[in-house]
Amino acid sequence: MAGVKEEAGSELARDFTAGLNPVHGRSVVRFTLGRETRVSLRVHDAAGRLVAELADGTLAAGEHTRTWNAAGVPAGVYYCTLSADGRSETRPLVITR
Repeated sequence: MAGVKEEAGSELARDFTAGLNPVHGRSVVRFTLGRETRVSLRVHDAAGRLVAELADGTLAAGEHTRTWNAAGVPAGVYYCTLSADGRSETRPLVITR
């Protein structure tokens, strides 16, 4: 958010990316955790409905990769949300056919 300064080490995850947009079939989600923590990684449609759960549990510190097969969903905008430690970050995914 503009004008908000984050404290050092306060970021949820480094390098959180949700594939290349637009997505035609599969999207690769990557993120790096600074420490072991409980993580939820979910994909929702524009109406907020859960479409996929890519992670739900404790993950070790380090790099992580999850793949979402978007072949069965209609074209549109989806949102990939990474949640941990009471905070969330969201990245858009644009699905085309």
